[in-house]
Order: sequence, then C-alpha cells, then structure tokens
Amino acid sequence: MALEVPLLGLIVLPLMAISLVLRARWMLCLVFLLAPFKASSVVNFSFGGVPSGLQAGYFAALVFFLKILLDSVTLGRMRVSREVVKSFSMLFLFACYATLTAIVLPVLFRGSVDVYPLDLGLRDNDLTPLTPRAGNITQTIYLIVNVTLAAAIANVIVTGKDYLFAARAYVATSVFIILMGIYQLLAHYGGFYYPYDVITNNPGYSQQFDQQLLGLKRYSSVFTEPSAAAHWLVGFLPFAIVAYLRGLFGTWLLWVIVLAAGCLLVATSTTGYAVAVMLMGYAGFRLLLRAAKGITKVSHRAFALALVFGTGITFVFGWMWFSGFFELVTAVLDKAVLTKLASASGERRLGGDAHAFWLLIETAGLGVGWGGNKASSQLLRVASTTGVLGMVIIGYFIVGLVRRNRSVRTSESAGTRMKDLVSAHGWAVVGMFLAALVAAGDPNALGFWIGLAMYVAAMVGAAEGERVVGTQPDVSAGQGVVPAPLPNPSA
Repeated sequence: MALEVPLLGLIVLPLMAISLVLRARWMLCLVFLLAPFKASSVVNFSFGGVPSGLQAGYFAALVFFLKILLDSVTLGRMRVSREVVKSFSMLFLFACYATLTAIVLPVLFRGSVDVYPLDLGLRDNDLTPLTPRAGNITQTIYLIVNVTLAAAIANVIVTGKDYLFAARAYVATSVFIILMGIYQLLAHYGGFYYPYDVITNNPGYSQQFDQQLLGLKRYSSVFTEPSAAAHWLVGFLPFAIVAYLRGLFGTWLLWVIVLAAGCLLVATSTTGYAVAVMLMGYAGFRLLLRAAKGITKVSHRAFALALVFGTGITFVFGWMWFSGFFELVTAVLDKAVLTKLASASGERRLGGDAHAFWLLIETAGLGVGWGGNKASSQLLRVASTTGVLGMVIIGYFIVGLVRRNRSVRTSESAGTRMKDLVSAHGWAVVGMFLAALVAAGDPNALGFWIGLAMYVAAMVGAAEGERVVGTQPDVSAGQGVVPAPLPNPSA
C-alpha cells in the first residue's frame, strides 16, 4: 500500500494536532470548514493499484471523535446530553436498519431486479442486476459516521452551551465558500491562479470544476460540482435571511446575503433555483396572510433587505439590457430551468427516480438494501434501498423534530434570541432537505448533517431554557414592530 500526504494534508494535519489540545468548540470550526472539500483529501493511498483518498471533511470528523474521547479520559467522564441522544435515537435506529438491509436484501433479491449502482450514472446501459457489492458496506459506514457526527456536534454544542459560537462558525465557513467561489470566477476570466491542485487532490472523486453553460463558468467554489455548491447555499441563504431579520448578527450579514444570492444564481443549478422559488413563494404566502390580518408593519431590517435586493435587481437588469448581455443570461437561465427536463440530463434524472419507485414496488416495499441503488431524489433513493419501513423510521424522526419545534415556540422558558436561533437553523435544514427532495441524491453531504446537528442543539438548548448572549439587540424591541416576516419551518 502506497501513502501520500498532499499539500492540503500538510496544512490540515498541524491544525488538527493543535485543536486536540484546545476546547472541542475549536475542533467544530475545522469540521465545518473542511466539510465542503469533498474532492480534497488529507491522505492519499492505493490498494492493489486502485487510488483513493481520505476526504478532508471525514478526516476532521474522525479527529473530532478522537478529541471527544481524549476529553472524556482527561475529565474522567464523558458529558452527554440525554435530550440530544433522545433526539437522534430514531436516526440511530435507521442506521441500524439500513445496515441490516445492506447485508440481507442484496442477497435476497440477487439478480431478480436491476439497479443503478452508485459508481455508475443514470443511463439505461448503467442498469445492472442487483448483487451484493462493496458499496453497500461503504455507504453503511458513511451513514453511521454521519449520524454519529451529527449527534456528537449537537452534544458538544449543548454541553458547552456554544449555540452562538457554532452559528458564527457556520457563517464564517459560508463566507469562506462564497469568497473562494467569487475568486474562482475572477481567476477563470482573468486567467490567474486558482488552487485547483490543492482542492482537487482526491483520486477517488471526479473533479467537475470546469463546468460551463453556454460559455459561462458555473459557480462551484471548493465543492466537486456546481449542484453541490448550490445545495450548501440553499441552506445557508434562508438561515442568513432569518438570522439577519431577527437581529442575531450585525447589519454586515445583509451584504453576505446579497453575495450568496449572486453565487447561487451563477451556479445555474436547477435544484437551487427550484428550492429558492419554493422558499420565496412560501414567504410571500405568509406575508399575504399577515397583510390580510392587518399586520402591515415590518422591521427596519426587512425594509433594508427589500430595498437592497430591489435596487440590486433593477441595476443588474438595467446593465444587462443596455450592455447586450441580457440575451445571453436569459438563454442560460432557459437552458438551466425551462429546457432542463427535456434535456438528456433531465430525462436521466426522471428516469432514475421512476426506476427507484418501481424498485420499491417490485421488492414488495422492502427495497434493495442501503447503498444498492442510485436515484436523483434523496427521498426515492432512501425509499428504494430501505423500503417502507425505512421511510417510516425517517418520517417518525421528522415528526419528532416538528413536535419539538412547536414546543419551543410555545415555551415560556426559552428566550426570544434562542427561539430566533432555532428558527434560523430550522430554515437551513428545510432548504437543504428540499434540495435533497428535488434532485440532490448524495446522503453524504456533510453540510446537511452539520445543519441538522445545529438545529437539534438549538432546540434542545431552547427547551432547557438556555439564553443566547452576545447577539445584536432586537431592533424592534419596544416599538411594536414585527421583527421577521418568516415563521418557523413548522408553522
């Protein structure tokens, strides 16, 4: 076996070593920061001539687990929040059931159904008779690590009462992603250096940073492809908007929101556009309800947000119209949205989802085993692999989150700032969940698991009557003004 430590590893390894002697909260920062680097590895290795690499995000997760164990040894005990364990209990049950399906179902339905293996695409010639594969075990390990990581992050946040610190780390990571993506575009059109050799060093993943649409470079930042970048942004954008409107951060967050919206637009991701439209449609519906009830006042932040976006959109459209750039932009949007379903890519996605649905029927609702089939929609991927029972377990977990969210909103012990933090994290989870529902079929997107961990931690903290200190003052306090037009996701 051959081992190699690439440049990113030379940067990350010392940081990890330093973090081991600091508080666990600082290890959270590295986990968040390295989560988007899926095409990057800290250590590359080769077994039997097949090259592979340890992803930077998962390497950070393993070191994070080591940090928790070291802290438990030095403290003589491991601090565990029972409420966090209770919140994630159904996900741990799902991981156990998924492991069982990965072992049993490929043997039970061997050769009787055709599946789309994870290492192939969604073309007709990619259909392969179901057989037990190494991918079943690999995906099971990923799932167990993801669920454990989410629970561990939530537990560290709750036991350390680092609710606002974790939110700041999430914002800082998102700002880094945005700036790296903007620099990527400038480097592409300006012809200067971008560190692709640092962030594309994992031989086990395909690199798709060079994707273009009608000659325009698609935004991908440090992710493997534009759709992965859009998946992160559709989670961060609603979080940032709610956090800004409710005064959790300074007014500088408004400009981060503007940049993030621009990056999502340049990503030209059909899924990202669809989620953005759904969220804006729901927000508009809620505003109409408020207007119908005679609630017409809004906060100064909401007015500033509307003014900045309105002015920005007017300026951009005016510039495109008079510069002759408008036709190219409309052609790009048409190809990314209106003609997407009729394209070969759209047909493959719909075909993969339809096949996943029929697999559920052909296996009498049992599925083909975790990791046994690929689909465009995450929902249909889970359904086709873990069957009806797996979906029931996931559904029960979601119902539990909704119930806890409602109890937090009606709780008198939870502080207003804590409720606002719950709402912001809730919208982040909703955004990424909708993206996965539409066409983001990667269950190993660490951004989703990090967002879920912070959401659960905030709800546990609110239920326990914790307070968030160090936030911006409520701009509407004492003025009888409604601070935010967006409700909690469960409203």
